[in-house]
Amino acid sequence: MNQYSFLQSQPSKGRLHLIRMQRRIFRDLQREARERVGPPPKNLERALQSYERSFKRIQKIASMPKILEEILKSCIVLLGDYHTLRQSQKSCLKILQGIVAQERKVILAMELIYRKDQPILDRYLQGEINEKSFLNAIRYHTTFPFNWVNYKPIFEFAKQRQIPVFGINFPARHSKDSLKERDQKGAKEIVKLVEKNPGAILLVLYGDLHLRKEGIPCFVQEEVQRKNLTQRLLVLYQNNESLYWKLANRGIEDKTEAVQLSTNAYCLINSAPWIKLQSYLLWLEYGEDLLCKYYNECDLEEHSHSAFDYSHEIAQFAQRITEFLKLPSVSLEGFEVHTMDDLRFLNRYALLRKWEIRRWILHSKSCYLPEKKIIYLARLDVNHAAEEAAEFIHHATSDYPIQDYLEPPYFFHRAWRKALGFFGSKLINPKRKVPSIAKGNPWYGIAHPYQHLLNPNQKIQEWGQEDRRYYFEISRHWGYLLGDKLFQRFSEGKIGLEKVASLFHEPFQEPETAAHQFRNGLLL
Repeated sequence: MNQYSFLQSQPSKGRLHLIRMQRRIFRDLQREARERVGPPPKNLERALQSYERSFKRIQKIASMPKILEEILKSCIVLLGDYHTLRQSQKSCLKILQGIVAQERKVILAMELIYRKDQPILDRYLQGEINEKSFLNAIRYHTTFPFNWVNYKPIFEFAKQRQIPVFGINFPARHSKDSLKERDQKGAKEIVKLVEKNPGAILLVLYGDLHLRKEGIPCFVQEEVQRKNLTQRLLVLYQNNESLYWKLANRGIEDKTEAVQLSTNAYCLINSAPWIKLQSYLLWLEYGEDLLCKYYNECDLEEHSHSAFDYSHEIAQFAQRITEFLKLPSVSLEGFEVHTMDDLRFLNRYALLRKWEIRRWILHSKSCYLPEKKIIYLARLDVNHAAEEAAEFIHHATSDYPIQDYLEPPYFFHRAWRKALGFFGSKLINPKRKVPSIAKGNPWYGIAHPYQHLLNPNQKIQEWGQEDRRYYFEISRHWGYLLGDKLFQRFSEGKIGLEKVASLFHEPFQEPETAAHQFRNGLLL
């Protein structure tokens, strides 16, 4: 039987067009990465080739419930970490939460902490020292110079649930084959932790390259056999590029949560290859500034001009989206991008408008401000950047007039802007999901538009009068739901490229027409 016989679907014509665009983005980023860092050393190149051999065959598609089931049957779980990709660290947290929810004992071992710093880690977990003292004491910004903000939630959850955490990294003493030396030492420490914690699941978060077959998995197995132990080892890789493209060629990459590679090995698919690579390039570009700002240890004269400039990335996304949708090129003249490091643009706005924008900033919301062609990015990530680039394209293409679209009559204009923004972000990152609204949220009961389609305008007037936050949050959420629906129908070939492009030409200015078009869009 062919190894892909389980992949039944074929991508639509529009989806194939999209995949070609995504491959171009990935190749461009690969070229940029090579230009920045050059070719890898020979030992690292051999390790990369060894790593890639793990992904030659797919046994079958797997789900996250299946992954959790396998985790609960295992003693040692090795989880690959791509240090610059936030989704990698979020996976670790979700797995921890899943194990705890099943009332199983779990311990955590991590590469980012050196074994010799265990006493400092213990003091931090016990609340004896604060976060900044902990990070300074372990020299985090020099020994592991990656964004601490992405790892922090893991430690917070461990502290909250009293999960033991251990550092298992070791400095290499022989530079000739430092990767192998570190893997061997790490494997021995993993097995020691298993012996000291019988009955617990040991979750290990370590750089994905260390999980190649000749790396930590091999040395753990050797150590287990040497000690006559019978411990089940499970390896969880994350986001291998070759696997992603195989799934994309069958049109199921956005629906696939994981694939099984062998009896004891799976690969989680939670991010696209170019998103992963973009995170690395952003780290190369801004990593020093991110650390400097976090530790408040900057040379002020050297870094006084170091507000992040994401204009180039926004421009690239705008160009890709317009080319894909066959829209006219948009002029970037007068276009600005700002982040939380530079909020001086707020001084250009009147008091009420400034108050609205400040509230979005405080709630970590990105936005496009059409009256001054300003994009504000709450986070330097692909989802936020691509969404606001698509909103900018809609404004430039439709040339909708500038007025107060935060008033209730223009609810569906704003919802359409968010829908097209979300659709544009899905073109760049098909794995993006609509954020859920928690039950405790005051607008939880009106979070889904279907139940309000019969008489939406009355509801909108009520929301606008009660609290403008309702208007803002619900129009955003409804827009995201519609944008996700449009992308799904486009991927399935049920609506064509021309139909999607026509929406970017539509200003959605007239309230009743915009509401009617919105209802029709949801019912596609």
